[in-house]
Amino acid sequence: MHARFALVGALVIMLTACGGDPPQHDKVWEKSLSRVRVSSYVNYSPTGQHEQHTRPHLVDKFGRYVHFHGINLSCSTKFPVTEKFDPATNVLELGDEVSYIGKPFPEAEADEHFGKLQDMGINSIRLLVNWEGIQHAGPWTIDEEYLDYLARLVDKATEYGIYVLLDMHQDLFSRHLFVRYNKDPLDPEGKPYPPGSLEAMAFSILPPYNDWSRGDGAPKWVVQTILEEKNLDSPWWGYPRILGQATKDFSVVGNLLALLESFGGDEGMAVDQQAIIEAVVNGLPVSPAEDQFHMTETSDMMPWSMWGVNTVTSLDVQRCFASFFAGHKIYPNRRIEGMTLTDYLQENYKLAFVELAKRVKDKPNVIGYDIMNEPMTFFIVMAAVAAFFETETLETVETVVKSIAGDVLGQQVFDILVGLSILPPIPQSEEHRAQLKKDWGFEGADLMAMIEINIGFDRDYLQPLHERVGQAIQEVDPDAIIWFESGASLNSFLGESPQWNMYMTRPNGIKQAVYAPHWYPDIYPFIGINQGPRTFDVDQWQYQDFTDELEAVLHKVELSMSNVPVVLGEFGTYYNFNGIETSRENDYQVSAHILDNYYRALENVGMSHMQWCYSPENDYEYGDGWDLEDFSIIDPDWNPRGHYAFVRPYARATSGRKLESRFYSPYEYLEPEKGKPVPTSQFTLKMASKETNAATEIFVPRLQYPDGFYVWVSDGVCYYDDSRQLLLWYPSRDEPDAVHDLKLISPLIGADVHDWDYFFKADKVIDKVEVGQ
Repeated sequence: MHARFALVGALVIMLTACGGDPPQHDKVWEKSLSRVRVSSYVNYSPTGQHEQHTRPHLVDKFGRYVHFHGINLSCSTKFPVTEKFDPATNVLELGDEVSYIGKPFPEAEADEHFGKLQDMGINSIRLLVNWEGIQHAGPWTIDEEYLDYLARLVDKATEYGIYVLLDMHQDLFSRHLFVRYNKDPLDPEGKPYPPGSLEAMAFSILPPYNDWSRGDGAPKWVVQTILEEKNLDSPWWGYPRILGQATKDFSVVGNLLALLESFGGDEGMAVDQQAIIEAVVNGLPVSPAEDQFHMTETSDMMPWSMWGVNTVTSLDVQRCFASFFAGHKIYPNRRIEGMTLTDYLQENYKLAFVELAKRVKDKPNVIGYDIMNEPMTFFIVMAAVAAFFETETLETVETVVKSIAGDVLGQQVFDILVGLSILPPIPQSEEHRAQLKKDWGFEGADLMAMIEINIGFDRDYLQPLHERVGQAIQEVDPDAIIWFESGASLNSFLGESPQWNMYMTRPNGIKQAVYAPHWYPDIYPFIGINQGPRTFDVDQWQYQDFTDELEAVLHKVELSMSNVPVVLGEFGTYYNFNGIETSRENDYQVSAHILDNYYRALENVGMSHMQWCYSPENDYEYGDGWDLEDFSIIDPDWNPRGHYAFVRPYARATSGRKLESRFYSPYEYLEPEKGKPVPTSQFTLKMASKETNAATEIFVPRLQYPDGFYVWVSDGVCYYDDSRQLLLWYPSRDEPDAVHDLKLISPLIGADVHDWDYFFKADKVIDKVEVGQ
């Protein structure tokens, strides 16, 4: 074959193919993007009871099936450009003047970043939008300049053939819920304690503080409205409240140490718990103030390495989510401007989304609106405190917690509640009880409602939010697609058991919907405090297959969501496994293998996807700038990393329904078969009979095919747009049962390249028909 290629090498000609002159690629590119829609059809019944069925596909106005190979942009949008923190002086300025203009990047850098994304084959972004960015000045107000900035980014993305999903992002509700910690505690000799050691975890909660764990999303006025008893401007706000408990009861420190040790303090390490207790107690900050760690002055959050653990352990976080979704139930008598707490908050949230939709409703590359990122629907701590105020007995609390979470998880949660003094103290009088309820934010609360909302939350509270906001968006943008996801609930910890299968169904009144779940296998740091990066070898991931796990994600749609399309809204991996320096030295091989496994599984189930994330603010020490996460596919110098895993060929749009698609990555182990070459770097696509004459577009990256590529097609003609790395395929067969096949092969030594139809390299082509081969 190599000799044969040498014979025809002199016959290389400018792009030509049987079937006529090549298309004008710029004209084709201009038509590449259009508003997508959810496909559907009507089943005409002889009884006259016709039914409209949603198909699990997204199609463009040219009739092509659209497939998303996307990225989240960006992790660093979780905090504003106006926020400042000086680790040297421990001065944290959250900013009274707040602006998110310039997140994910300044407009002056937009061409460079969108160009990088296009070059990597990214055809869609989940653009993070921050509620605080829109309404930081107060209720019923809008930052018009921020929305104008976002609209200009959407326009710029169009120039690079990139679709945009607008995602109202939040984690742990708000950045105004945070906890300070010392990520570099030193021993008496001035040396850092080993990351993950019991000493490192214990001393991390003591000052001096040089980092903090936090949420993102809601403006400060929203948090203050919900936590009305709190002093968010207190100089102690963000100090771990457990310090105040420790000053009153030294056993709290021992309980914390025992808990942390069970979470993963270094095994086999000789630890003198009593010495640590004495050091912590002696190091507790003191003040002339009588109670500087009063419930109203500090946050009850802890600097867990996996930020999501605060959804399970923080009463402040749980009350914020519960009030936003179910404030009308848990605080039934509370009214703001004549509205229930829920209506007041959600109407403002809806306003922010509607104003955003007004800016982008006519833009051809907008693929939808993601109503809320990872809503938290876990309220066991709140239920436990409610049960305590109802009966003031630990036995009742234990019973309630176990009835909600089951015996095993319930016992663990109860032990944490008691061991870390998370529950209120026993009231000494009726006046003391009333004051405790006020200080803890339970004055006027319906205690039974606080317990009951743990069950069926997605269906009863989350789904109505999507209906309220989604229907309002549709009034402004009739072609809007509403993207939604389930909440982080008990199912996340207990699994999908029948007891908790009260799923959210497809939101009512929403014309077009997409289910966009998130999926993260075991990559997060261990549960403890101030844990270092995980330690993995390539062998631990090289041979894993995640197809079954992704099929389980798809199963939920079959159960309750009316067959809507599914796009994986988030997945990804850390880039600092084994420590960032080791990871860099090994060229991020562990991360690349993990991602390659993910992408292979996504291909197996045929699911569109958006990886987390792309961050121009990535830093080798602080990661993406939020809670030490380090997921960015570019490094601090904006160079891609682990990109051989995700810069891979795929079909952007197909003229027929995609049946199969597969890339045989160089990372993949492929079992050799006698007499057959190993299909490394081979890409195959199979689709059903074409439904449009518009081109099937296939991204073919130079990264994977630096020496060009052979093409074999079952029918039709191909052209190649080298400037955009796009192969355009026009199948010719048109019968209803036709099946169209395409195969790409790299000219590697030993590759099976017989019977090819084209060879493309840069702007040159060998057409086998034209050269008589």
